[in-house]
Amino acid sequence: MQKWKSLLAMLSLVIIGFAGGFFTHRYLMQQKIEAIKKRGVHRGFQEHLFRVIEADEKQREKLEPLVQEFAEKLGNIYHGMRAQRAAIMDSLEVAIAPELTEVQNERLREFVSRLKKPHQPRGKRKKRPEGKN
Repeated sequence: MQKWKSLLAMLSLVIIGFAGGFFTHRYLMQQKIEAIKKRGVHRGFQEHLFRVIEADEKQREKLEPLVQEFAEKLGNIYHGMRAQRAAIMDSLEVAIAPELTEVQNERLREFVSRLKKPHQPRGKRKKRPEGKN
């Protein structure tokens, strides 16, 4: 009986530790993603450009205000394009929906919603179940 209690206590501690680690990791990753989002597209472009041209510290200091100005313009265009793309996709859905079957309309809704979301890497997309061609 004592052996079972000890085994159950150890198993409980392992499960609690696993759950605690899982939720802590999830929370930390969400915080990291939010921090990246707050930096914005223009900051990522700026860092990428400096890596590509292999700018040294002096060049970075001198170029940063200039590059930041252009990077912000690019970021604004990017966000505007996303909004325009969403509006166009909504119009497309409304225009062709009457000509489609219910199954096709469902696929169209999934397609439009996927295109309206931020870009996902190819490997992360959910695959269509087999037999639903």
